[in-house]
Amino acid sequence: MKKKIISILLIGITVTGSSLVVANANPNVTDVKGHWAESQIIEFVDKGYVKGYPDGTFKPDGSITRAEFVIIFNNVFGLKRGSNKVFDDTKGHWAKEAIDIAVTNGVCSGISATNFAPDDKLTREQASKMLSNYLKLSDPNVDKLQYFTDFKEVSSWAVEDVEGVIEKGYMKGYPDGTFKPLETIRRAEAVSMLSRVSQGSEIISIEEKIVGKHWISSFDGCSTIVSVRENQIELNFSFHEGMQFDIIEKNIYENGIDYKVTDSYDGRLSSNIFISINENNVINITCKDSQSYLNGNYTLANKDKIIQIAHESQNIGEPDAPYEDDHCIKYYDYFYFEKYGITLDDVKNYYENRNL
Repeated sequence: MKKKIISILLIGITVTGSSLVVANANPNVTDVKGHWAESQIIEFVDKGYVKGYPDGTFKPDGSITRAEFVIIFNNVFGLKRGSNKVFDDTKGHWAKEAIDIAVTNGVCSGISATNFAPDDKLTREQASKMLSNYLKLSDPNVDKLQYFTDFKEVSSWAVEDVEGVIEKGYMKGYPDGTFKPLETIRRAEAVSMLSRVSQGSEIISIEEKIVGKHWISSFDGCSTIVSVRENQIELNFSFHEGMQFDIIEKNIYENGIDYKVTDSYDGRLSSNIFISINENNVINITCKDSQSYLNGNYTLANKDKIIQIAHESQNIGEPDAPYEDDHCIKYYDYFYFEKYGITLDDVKNYYENRNL
């Protein structure tokens, strides 16, 4: 899909009559340290798109009103053209001009011809609708939305817009399989959504980050390589034993994928495997039936890391066996390196560089 380049113009707006400060305030916020959206919030604070409250907090998990959201939206997209549009309930409102700008530029409309409901809390489907309106994301092929268990709760006027926003990866759902279209969007969620768009590139989905990658975790002296392909999850314990799981169902969420899998060898239902990625690209793999070999944090395994583990595993099970400096070259076929895209030349190069 074509990358969308978004020109960002900072607009300095001082808001009065509201507890939310949007510009010209203390840039430090005190309550986002360690929050899942900390980096996006700090980014928006630094760029002046939004600030916190007079007490120095940001309240990332608090609600956001329709007026507050359009202020941030206008800032992110550099919108400033208005047409003096005034609703009955915005005549004396602190965000009257920002609402006029948003309506003029097609971001949103009122809840009726005469009212905008500026102080109503913004729902997740309303936020999706606004973003879809402006970026023309409406998608009549409603297939991604149906992954969520509560997709029928999306209002009819928002279905294709929610689908379009999900399709682009700007919004996803929750670990319990829901999208929660009618619930209030959290302030952190709103910032995170707009941050993804303002990066000016397509969002790489969580599935694209995982499928085809190899992840490694070490525990009890044993390293595990986890490979996730389109239809299969494979575990290899230091190249000495392995397990394969066929993926029969998957649910994709904001920060991970929940796979329902069966054991490839006997076809029995095995478990649900949840693979997630945090902001530092640390992988956590958990098997819901408490199979310990799947519990823990994993790191990205490049070719050299896999070869290193194979080399260092040569004495596992045979502690008295002679230690071989060219072990992986000698037993290249034994390790099935081809599965991980590692050629014999890659192995030889590893040893050459390792001995420098």
